Amino acid sequence: MDSGTKSTAARTAREARWRERLVVGALLGASLFLMEGGLGAIALGRDAVCRESAAAVRLGSPETMCLSEIGLAATRSLAYGPGGRLFPAAPAAVAWITSALLYAALGSVCALWTPGRAIGTFLAVNAVVVGAGAFLTYISRYITF
Repeated sequence: MDSGTKSTAARTAREARWRERLVVGALLGASLFLMEGGLGAIALGRDAVCRESAAAVRLGSPETMCLSEIGLAATRSLAYGPGGRLFPAAPAAVAWITSALLYAALGSVCALWTPGRAIGTFLAVNAVVVGAGAFLTYISRYITF
């Protein structure tokens, strides 16, 4: 084998590993959002039931018994992700698909780094996105953009 064939084979193997990392990162990113979104949807459902039962029993205001306004905004941000902020009038499925695709893109970009750096960066960006979404959801009740 000459050196040109060896370098071509090595480059092909590197590109294959690079593509595998992109796909694995995208799948992990999308799956993390879908787990977060599912947990957020469950929490929103429980809060809706809590608010209905609090209103039916008339024990007090639902805000004191159920999620607070900021807790509700954070749960909505977690449940719908950035897609919920981009398309607020769209159905939940559109927000989920959009958010899963955005998190898949983020996961594939992060997968190109070392594992420790990739996980740390992904989780940090995820926390910032959820926090910013919660903040924007909370203040959108008081300020129109």
